[in-house]
Formats: sequence, structure tokens, C-alpha cells
Amino acid sequence: MNTNRRLSFWTIPLAAGLIGGRFLEAEEPAEQDGASRRDPIVGTWIVTVSPTGGPPPFTAISTFNPGGGYIQVDNSRPPSIVTPGLEQWSRRRWKLTSALEFSGFVFAPDGNFLGPSYVYADLELSTSLDSFTGTYEFKTLDRNGNVILAGGGVRSAVRLRSRGDE
Repeated sequence: MNTNRRLSFWTIPLAAGLIGGRFLEAEEPAEQDGASRRDPIVGTWIVTVSPTGGPPPFTAISTFNPGGGYIQVDNSRPPSIVTPGLEQWSRRRWKLTSALEFSGFVFAPDGNFLGPSYVYADLELSTSLDSFTGTYEFKTLDRNGNVILAGGGVRSAVRLRSRGDE
């Protein structure tokens, strides 16, 4: 039997296993190959945001778009004080988990710009793909980049279904 042939037969599967194992936890783009692989988090969600340590829970409407785009509006403060959140999300390979980052602008009640606010969340979809839970952290900066407010909490959501989906 040809020794070189035996070596090449085992080299390819072994290399593929090592390389594949290295990236099992890597984040990957939200959409791999078009509409044929729609990510289960894509869609619109009604989110209950429960801050830790004081402020009451509030409701957000969050939309995860194919390709990683993200939009959120919420009722935590009047719209003249906080703008909608915009940014990106990414799926973590081989799991029903996603990483989310978004930002918006914060204004004082008198209309003066205070600074940007950044939110970072880790989300896990239910096996039914109709809900998710996760934790989040946020920080709000002043115009000079100093942290003026920070915190975190829990996010839980249910998928918003259109009447046609019922």
C-alpha cells in the first residue's frame, strides 16, 4: 500500500477537525449565504428590560435585521431625551446565542446633548425560537468621554408575530 496516499487520506480530515474546533466559539456574520440561511433571531421582538438596582422595568421594541443590523426604540424616557438605538448583532456559532451592541444619544430635559450611550448584551434564544433572555450592560458618556452613568440588568423578549403568523 502507498504510504503517501495513507498520509494524505488522514491529513485532510484531521486538519479540518483541528481548524473547525478552533472556531467553534467564534462569532460569525449574522447571515451566511443569503435568505437560504435566515438566522432565528431575525425579526421583531417585544422586550422587557429590567435594570438592576432601582429603575423600574421598561418595554422596548427591537428589530434584528438580516446581515446584522439592529434598531431599538423604548419607553424608558421621553423620546426627546433618548434617541432610538442603532448598531449591530452577531450570532455565536453552534449555539442559540447572539451578541448585541447598540448605541444612541442622550439629552438633558432642557434639550442639551449629554453624550452617547452604549449597550452590550448577550442573548440566548429559547429552543422554540419564540423568546430570548439575556443580560446587558450599558454606559453613558459625557461629551468628553467620561462615564456619567453605568449599569446593567436583564432583557427578556417574545417574538412579535404578525396576524398572518397566527
